[in-house]
Amino acid sequence: MEYLTLEQQNKQRQKKASLWLIAIVLIGLSVWGVWQLAAHSSKPNGPANITVDSVSAGDNVLGRQDAPLTLIEYGDFQCPACAAYNPIVLKLAGDYPDQLRIVYRHFPLKSIHAYAIYGAYAAEAAGKQGKFWAMEELLFANRSQWAAPGFEQRFINYASQLNLDTEQFKKDYDSQEVKIKVETSYENALSLGLTGTPTFFLNGEQISPPADYNKFKEIIDEKLNQK
Repeated sequence: MEYLTLEQQNKQRQKKASLWLIAIVLIGLSVWGVWQLAAHSSKPNGPANITVDSVSAGDNVLGRQDAPLTLIEYGDFQCPACAAYNPIVLKLAGDYPDQLRIVYRHFPLKSIHAYAIYGAYAAEAAGKQGKFWAMEELLFANRSQWAAPGFEQRFINYASQLNLDTEQFKKDYDSQEVKIKVETSYENALSLGLTGTPTFFLNGEQISPPADYNKFKEIIDEKLNQK
């Protein structure tokens, strides 16, 4: 009967240990790969190719698609300044129905506005039933009421006020699709280096928030004259 020498035994142990290590690594990689595949296949994609130079699929747009001017706002539903500018922006949309389209993108300032992201979910859920802008107006007008505990019931009340299917609204509000769309918009704002709201882009050029409606109108008129 042959016996392994001590050196041969050590080499055999090292070989077995190496094989076990390789097996563990391969199993780990396989599990990670399956998890990645499941994660990407189960989550809907957010809006692609978001830029300040063009309107993206999934953007919330008010106005003619072929309007020569596009005003993109990155806003936060809990932001006092955004609420103050909202009537101005909507008035501009009404005064320039053929020349200006408005795009609203979400940039909830999570560190200081705890409820803003939920307002974004509510607006997107209403948008699934064609009432994004109506909900947007309600959220800004009633900012001090819903930005508090019990906000979800208030959103449902707003949905009922807008004659939405409230059961569908609740499902959309909780959906991954809505959450991913809001998060995609938020990440887009961060990638642009934005730090505050509202931030406006007019035909791809960032503009400082004008002092009032007349100043905003002057900027619009000047841009139209350049066209």
